[in-house]
Formats: sequence, structure tokens, C-alpha cells
Amino acid sequence: FGCHVEDTIKGEIKEILGYRDDAVLIGTKDGAVWISHVKKKGSIKLPSTIALKHLLTNVPDLSITPFDEIKGRTYREIYYTEQNEVGYLHFDFYNGAMHTAHCQKLKDALVEAKKKDTKVLVLMGGEDFWSNGIHLNTIENAESPADESWENINAIDDVVLEIINTTDKLVITA
Repeated sequence: FGCHVEDTIKGEIKEILGYRDDAVLIGTKDGAVWISHVKKKGSIKLPSTIALKHLLTNVPDLSITPFDEIKGRTYREIYYTEQNEVGYLHFDFYNGAMHTAHCQKLKDALVEAKKKDTKVLVLMGGEDFWSNGIHLNTIENAESPADESWENINAIDDVVLEIINTTDKLVITA
């Protein structure tokens, strides 16, 4: 689930080439694709890096920041663009669900985006969903669902607080 084409990295068919955020990069016949979520038979759908963690010990972390300029197609959960004194912060989480790490990364991106010399910050959400709140499957999968629920709710609250405390630019959701 959550398949994204990769334009620059290639490998052998079915080879795990790397991971980034929730996704694992898998080699294909003519390139590579990022798979953000998997569902093991009889289980719940989870971020690939959680479900396949046991396969990622010797696999490179191919992290990028939301502010890196990237050419070509790739997998990015959070990215920032700017045009005409307006900053656009995109956060495209699978089905709009935000787990604790998503919220922490989004908050960090908000902090950086607010430092930009813009007059407006537009929170773009994702292509299909802006947000639907907490990620119930990562909570269900956690060692302590109660603790993960609490952490997830607090992390979302931190994102909201960062937005509310933006006083030097107009913040719009789109």
C-alpha cells in the first residue's frame, strides 16, 4: 500500500534498497518503488518500516529533509515549497493518519517553515486527505497501546500549539 515511484535509485528485483520515514524502497524490473505500508496475512496494515523492521538492519536510511530540493519522483511525507512570499508545507501521510513520529516531524517542519521570510504559511495536508487524526494501527501494534495513545495525542497537540503560536504570518489550511 502507498506505492511511490523512485526516479534516481535502482536495484535488483525485490531487493530492499533503503528506507525513509515509513517506507521501504524495493527494486523492480525497471527501477524501484517505495512501499509505505504493508499488511501481513491475518494482521493489521502498518508502516513498512515497522512491519519489516527485522529486514532493515543492514539497509541504508535514505532520509531527506522537508526542505531539500529533490529532482524527480520519490517518496516524501513532508515537504516545503515557497512562491511569492507564501510558504506551502505539504504533509501527505497515508490515509491522513498521523502517528507520533509523524507529528514530531511535522512540528519540526513547522518550526523551520516559520523561520522563512514569508507572509503566509499554507498547511497543505496530503493529496487525498488533510488529516484524520491519530494512527490507530500503530497504537494497536504498540507494546503499550495506552502509552502510545497518550504520546500520539500529545504529539498532535504539540503540532496544534505550534500553529496557534504563529503570530508573525497568516496560517491557512488547504
